[in-house]
Amino acid sequence: MTEREAYVKMAVAHAKAMEASNEFAATLEKRLQDVPCSDELNEIKKVVRELKLCMKMAQDRERAKPMNRDILETHKEKRIMLPNWLPPKSWGIKLLHSKLVYGL
Repeated sequence: MTEREAYVKMAVAHAKAMEASNEFAATLEKRLQDVPCSDELNEIKKVVRELKLCMKMAQDRERAKPMNRDILETHKEKRIMLPNWLPPKSWGIKLLHSKLVYGL
């Protein structure tokens, strides 16, 4: 093998190695583009926390509905007279129940 042939062979191998290196770099760039940055991740986490909180509040409301209905039915059966005033809606049925049952 002459010096020229060795040089050509080395140049071809170097070109193939550079092509493979470029393909590898392109693949890594694509993967990095698919991964969200930390700001996006923090925003997503914030939305997930808010959705979890909303879901928990909705579940708590759904669980409270049968309990409130049971309390009202119990009072109807006992024919307890409601006071002339009604508490604000924000106080909820639990406060009314505690006033009626426990005299608080």
